[in-house]
Amino acid sequence: STLLRFKKVKADLEINTILELPPNSPLIRVDRVRLGNGKPVAVDITWLPGSYGQLLLDEDLNSKTIYDILENTYSIPISAGKYKFTAVLADSYIAKHLDIEEGSPIFEIDRCSRTVAGKKVYYQKRYNNPDYISYEIELFRGDHSTESCKNGLPLKEFAPKFNL
Repeated sequence: STLLRFKKVKADLEINTILELPPNSPLIRVDRVRLGNGKPVAVDITWLPGSYGQLLLDEDLNSKTIYDILENTYSIPISAGKYKFTAVLADSYIAKHLDIEEGSPIFEIDRCSRTVAGKKVYYQKRYNNPDYISYEIELFRGDHSTESCKNGLPLKEFAPKFNL
């Protein structure tokens, strides 16, 4: 990764609501370009509550993931997350860092990760360069008695596929 930004920012009502923080709580914002074979494959914009964000201050975010730091350095296990997938057009900031034209179609993944206790750790928007990343989802049709089968097939695997 290449760290673009790490700074304390003012509260953002939408982000604070997602993270279940008081409306005026400041946030830590971390922007990084994710690289594959030296090519910009994604841009991550991550917001954290100050309590978690301060733990990253002295960490090398170019070579470590936020998950790795929180779980292995601070014993804060990330146990769950909610994802939303959307097709969007790249704004000038994202386009510049993905080395694509502004207005190009890209894939946005919004995710909010939680601890074992259900506390929200961070909210992230990942903008994927579709030239290099696609996703493959495998569903498993097995025991239909499980709760997860009521609304369709349960997820077996969800993994990025890289075309570098």
